[in-house]
Amino acid sequence: MQTGPGPVDGVPRPAPYLIRFSVGDLRRVRQETARWMATTGLTSGRVADFVIAVSEIATNAVRYGSPQAQLELRSGTGNTVLAVVRDTGRWETGVRPGEAEGRGRMGLALARRICDEVDILTGLSGTTVIMRMSLTG
Repeated sequence: MQTGPGPVDGVPRPAPYLIRFSVGDLRRVRQETARWMATTGLTSGRVADFVIAVSEIATNAVRYGSPQAQLELRSGTGNTVLAVVRDTGRWETGVRPGEAEGRGRMGLALARRICDEVDILTGLSGTTVIMRMSLTG
């Protein structure tokens, strides 16, 4: 399996992208994610879906985690791309989709529906959310 930049199944792998952001930068986060994802070979519909998922998690990071957060976009193993959002806070992750309605907590549930996989890691240094999307899905 290949990771990082370089072609996989004839599709060039984009270089990793890193952005630090706050609540005022969320539009830029969406724009940069869309730009980067467009270079991955995903269909435009899947790109749009992934942008929505990243935007929701980025919003959660700066609303419930910490005033500043970080987004890393990179190629994963095999035919996947990853978006990794890190903040220095700790936000509740156990809300189920049905419980979230009317409480402004649909972002995580939506990301879980859109992405092929969502992992949430919490610790003393903060919260990290890793979203994976297959290029072939």
